[in-house]
Amino acid sequence: MKKFLLLLLICSSIGKLQAQFQCDLGVSYAGSSTNTQTFMRPYTIWGTSIRDTNYYSYQVHASGYGVTVYPKFHVVQANDLTISLGAPVMIGLGGSSSSKMGSTLNYIYDLNFCVDINGGRLNRRQDYPDKPLGFFLGVGFGLLNTSGIQYSGDLDNSLDANSRNITYVPEGGYFDEFMTAKSSGLMLHGGIVAPMFKKESKKSIGLRVFLKPGFGGKQLTYYGIGTIISFSSDRGY
Repeated sequence: MKKFLLLLLICSSIGKLQAQFQCDLGVSYAGSSTNTQTFMRPYTIWGTSIRDTNYYSYQVHASGYGVTVYPKFHVVQANDLTISLGAPVMIGLGGSSSSKMGSTLNYIYDLNFCVDINGGRLNRRQDYPDKPLGFFLGVGFGLLNTSGIQYSGDLDNSLDANSRNITYVPEGGYFDEFMTAKSSGLMLHGGIVAPMFKKESKKSIGLRVFLKPGFGGKQLTYYGIGTIISFSSDRGY
């Protein structure tokens, strides 16, 4: 990760000399798959000194909305395509209310670094403002997390101490304090845009979609979609 950050810093520092800059702004939604998270909470049987153990299984799902900012630098020209380095970021806040938890403020953030292939009107190192469409496909890595978790479940006597991926909750603790909605690692994304006002406009509007697979028993897989408006500096090539 340190090498990738260093590479991104180098590319951004030479951006004024060689690389073409682009920034996408938009609003996005991210929703997860449903995953089972398991918990164990010991307790003392009333009126005795005997310690008993309860196992619980919960179906966990998470989602959220946020504002997306995606700066990128087009650093390599390859025929009618460019290769770019960028850092798509989504951050959002939202409120929720329930009889159990009361009013709460939920957050979501999605932080990534990625490499894209860009074509059509998104080829920022060629004079292609007259292209009717543009596209990008990319791969990267990052972290998505949110407090907007929904869950359902109850006591599961089929579990035992040898079950995998069990989270141990201390006596008197709450399960939702130990639930996780994180997904870290691989990110795949792509998008398509069209002219925002007229064909020759440097501004484009379109859609971005992404997939962030969850690896391991406690990570969720996220799917996302959002609108983007693409801005670029003057083409220098």
